[in-house]
Amino acid sequence: MSACHGPQGKWRTIREEPLFRQQLAKIEPSARRSDEFLEGAREALSRNPSTCGRPTAPWSAVWRMVTNDAAPITPLVLYYAFDANDVYLLSIEVGDANAQE
Repeated sequence: MSACHGPQGKWRTIREEPLFRQQLAKIEPSARRSDEFLEGAREALSRNPSTCGRPTAPWSAVWRMVTNDAAPITPLVLYYAFDANDVYLLSIEVGDANAQE
């Protein structure tokens, strides 16, 4: 996961979309320590979503966060969107350990 930095903003509400929940249920048993990654990601995203990932395209409102390749967990890619009040966890998948954020 990239380091989320910058001034701490107000806390946003984390909202999990149905697709995210379905995908998480499928990968969680095989993703070692995925719960720790998700706990940290939820906290970081709730405070500073614009510094935790990158947009999937210059014009896109969908962002992605990749677990750090040095982390001892199965690489995960988290897709999300956000506004001033909420962060929407859209999708999660097992990623490529060599994928760049």
